[in-house]
Amino acid sequence: MTDLKTQPTGLRELGRQFGLDLLALLWPTRCVSCGAPDRDLCDACRADLLAPDRPVLRHEMRAAAPVPVPVRVAGGYGGVLGAVLREYKYGGRSGFARLLGARLRPLIEEIGPVLLVAVPSRPARVRELGYRHVELVVRAALAGLERPAPELMPRALRTLPGRVAQAGLGADARRVNAELVGVRRGARPSLRGRDVVLVDDIITTGASAAACGRALEAAGGRLVGIAALCGAVLAGDRGGSSAVVGAPIGNTGGPGGGDRAETVKFGQGVKVGIEVTR
Repeated sequence: MTDLKTQPTGLRELGRQFGLDLLALLWPTRCVSCGAPDRDLCDACRADLLAPDRPVLRHEMRAAAPVPVPVRVAGGYGGVLGAVLREYKYGGRSGFARLLGARLRPLIEEIGPVLLVAVPSRPARVRELGYRHVELVVRAALAGLERPAPELMPRALRTLPGRVAQAGLGADARRVNAELVGVRRGARPSLRGRDVVLVDDIITTGASAAACGRALEAAGGRLVGIAALCGAVLAGDRGGSSAVVGAPIGNTGGPGGGDRAETVKFGQGVKVGIEVTR
C-alpha cells in the first residue's frame, strides 16, 4: 500500500530530477565539484554536502582577530562545500543558496532568542551578483527550521566607502580594509541590549568578523557568537595571524571520535562551548 506521508516527497524529488534532466539537455553543464556531466551539483556531491550528523567544527581565530566568543563553522573551505560556495559567491549561482542554507542550519538551529546579523556585502558586489549572498543563505537556513527561529535583522551592518574585496589581500591589509564597516543608523535602537550572533560565509583571518563584532557592540549589541559556513587555512600558515579549522567538538581522538559533535548553544549572553584562542 502506498505510504501517503512519503508520496509528496517522492513526487517532489521525481519532479526535481526531471527538471534537472531537462535543463541538462537545454544547457549542458558539469558538477561544480567533481566535473561529472549533466548536473551543476551531481547526486553524489549533493549527498556529501548535505550528509546528516556532520560534526560542527570549532574555529580558532588567532592574534589577527581576538574575539572572545564561540566561533563555529560548518566545514573547511575545500571539497564540495568550498566548490559550491565559490560558485555561489563568485559565479552568480543563486540557486545554491538553499543547499548552503541547509548546510548552515545545524549551526543555528539551537540558537535561542537572539538576533542574527549577516556580514554585509559591498554595494558593488550586490549589483554584480544581484543578491546579498550571506543574507540569502541565512534566510534559506531559517526557512527550514521546524522550531521557532531566531530573529534575522537584515542589513543591520553596512560597508563604508573605500571598502574593497578581502580576497587577495594579505593579513595586514585585510585588517585595515575590514574596519570599513558600520551599523546602519536605523538598526541601532533594535540592537541595543540584544544578544547577537554574527553570520559569515567564510572566516579566513577573522578580520571581517572581528570588525563587524566591534561595530555591533559599539552600537549597544552583545556579540555572543559567530557562525560561518567555512573556515579557511591560509597558505603558508605558521601559527601567526591566520585562522585554523579545529577538530570536531567533543572529539575524543579514538575510533569514530571525529563523527561526534557536542551540542553548543549560542545566546542568552552565555559564552560557552568553543573558546577562541589568541
